[in-house]
Order: sequence, then C-alpha cells, then structure tokens
Amino acid sequence: MSGYIWIGIGELQGRILRHFFECQDKIPESVNHIAKSLGVAQPAVFKSVKLMIEDKYIVKDPEYKNGRKALLVTDKGAAASVVLGISYEQMVDYFFKLSSQDASAARQLRNFKRFENMFRIPDKREFLVRQMMEHLLKLDKFDDTGFIKWPLSQGETKLLLAYVTIEYNKAFGKVTNIKEFIDKYGMDKKFMKRMFEKDRSRIDWIIKQLED
Repeated sequence: MSGYIWIGIGELQGRILRHFFECQDKIPESVNHIAKSLGVAQPAVFKSVKLMIEDKYIVKDPEYKNGRKALLVTDKGAAASVVLGISYEQMVDYFFKLSSQDASAARQLRNFKRFENMFRIPDKREFLVRQMMEHLLKLDKFDDTGFIKWPLSQGETKLLLAYVTIEYNKAFGKVTNIKEFIDKYGMDKKFMKRMFEKDRSRIDWIIKQLED
C-alpha cells in the first residue's frame, strides 16, 4: 500500500492501471471491460477512471474505435504502474500493441529500444527503469497531458543520473572506474564507445574553432 500512498492514488486506481498491462484481451480498454475484468461495480471504476484522467494517468483516445473512445495509459500512468510492480517487458508489450495506431506509443517504443541498446542485462535494466520512473514521479516531470517533458534540461538530466546512481550503488555496490561502471550497469561497450567517439568529435570541433 505504501506505493499507492506516495504516488497519490487509491488501491482500485492501482488495480486499474495494472490491468492495462496485464490484460490479455485485444479489445480497446473501456470502463465496462475493466469493471468486468476486475469484478468491480462499473460506477466505482468509472469514478476512479475519471479521477485518473484528471490526474493525467490515463487519457481518452481522440479517435473513435468500435463506436467509442478507448482509454490509454500516459507516460505518467506507465511510470506509476512500474512503481506498483509492472515489469519493463509488460510496459514495452503494452506500447507495442498500441504503436500501430498511436504516435505517442510508437515514440515510446523508440525510446525503449535506445534504452535496451545501452543496458543489456535484464535485471539491472529493470532496476534502472524503476528508479528513473520513481524519480520522474517524485519531481512530477510530466506535462499537462501526462507525457514526460522531453528533453530534460542539463541540470535535470544530471539530477536524474545522480539519483539513479546513488540507488544503484546502494543495491549493487560502488564502482571505481569506467570498466567497472560498464560491467556493473550491464552497459553495451560498443554503444558506449560510439557515444564517447561522437562526444570526442564534438569537443575536437569546438577546440579547433577556438584555435582558429
């Protein structure tokens, strides 16, 4: 229950959020379907969904499908779901199912792919995703539609990385050099090398401009 308390949602709202990621049916989500799946009275689900829409955990699809507007989870809702126990794979699977009909879901998948390219070890990836989601929720880094405010500023990015690093070190132990850092975080060495090479090229270009 502690997760529900600090996120600021009730137990039923948490069950509803989890349902989006755990449901195996392919029909668009609706209050009626969620109520039947959870075995909860429709008015109670309707009230909870209404509150979650107001708090930007859920949105209504702007287009009608099968005669109604489907309910969709926002970035904020996905973050809350991860804190409540939804796995990284469940989250990716949910957005994959939506990607063919929702541009924001397709964008999410691209971000996930970049993340997977960087962090190859599943259990450590899972840990890092949870910590990042917790941080974003605590600082409320979501816009008026419930989506993450990308890009984060340089200061916000440093704060996020510092928070994740501290929590990671608590769980897995501190690192003393770049090799340990890459090994402990389960990062892809080739991916990191390309990143640093790009950064080196940019720095070399700046130095050259200053020397001319």
